[in-house]
Amino acid sequence: MGLRCEERFDMTYKLNPGIEKIKSKTIVVIDDKEFVFNNGKEAVKQEYDRNYLVDSISAKDDTVIVVLKENKLINSTNWMGEEQVSFF
Repeated sequence: MGLRCEERFDMTYKLNPGIEKIKSKTIVVIDDKEFVFNNGKEAVKQEYDRNYLVDSISAKDDTVIVVLKENKLINSTNWMGEEQVSFF
C-alpha cells in the first residue's frame, strides 16, 4: 500500500543538544517571539519547523536567554563535503 498524494511529511528540527545542560529557566527568542521553558532540557525537547542556530546566549537574573537565528545554509555542502560556491 503506497502513500496517498495528500499525505505530507513535514520536517521538524531540534535545538543543539548542548542547550539541555542549562538548569535555569530558559527563554528561547526567535524573531522577537519569546518561548519560556523551565530549563534547557525542555527547550531541546521542543520541535521547530525550521533549522535554527544559536546566535547568542546571555543571562539576566536567574534566567538564561538563548537567541536563535535561522540556518540559511542547510544544504551548504554536497555529499563529498564540498561547500557550495556563490558568485553574488
